[in-house]
Amino acid sequence: MKPTATKIALYLVAISAIQGCSGPHQDPRVSLCRNLAASLIEPTRDVLWTSAGEEIVRPEFARVKVTTSDGASASCFYEYDAVEEDALTHSDPLSAYATLPYKMTLNGTQIPALKLKRAVISQQTKIGKDAVEQAQKAIDSAAQHIQKSLDSQQTN
Repeated sequence: MKPTATKIALYLVAISAIQGCSGPHQDPRVSLCRNLAASLIEPTRDVLWTSAGEEIVRPEFARVKVTTSDGASASCFYEYDAVEEDALTHSDPLSAYATLPYKMTLNGTQIPALKLKRAVISQQTKIGKDAVEQAQKAIDSAAQHIQKSLDSQQTN
């Protein structure tokens, strides 16, 4: 029995969905703040930025703080962005805030707006490239699996 194009397409979508949903996910605001801090500071060695918590001043802003083991710290400020409060914003308060910071401090010094904007664009570009690479890997893996399946059906 030969697989139809529709079955193959559904198979590809299923594999992509499964691969895309694996593993724990960190809030995008925390991840972005951590990545921005790492890109804006020029360490002489690799530095691991970890979440140091959030402060929510409803409804004005949310502040995400990240730190390193050697005492460096960064804070990213996110604007309130919810149209209305709902169960999600109560269970996950950060979800009520924008995903891109409007202000950032690094070791207590505010990052100039233009520099922050450029750093955010750079991180978004990197995230987009990473997503495309992951999707390509998932498609390649699914195509190999389908080819193996087709090859084994032809030999039977």
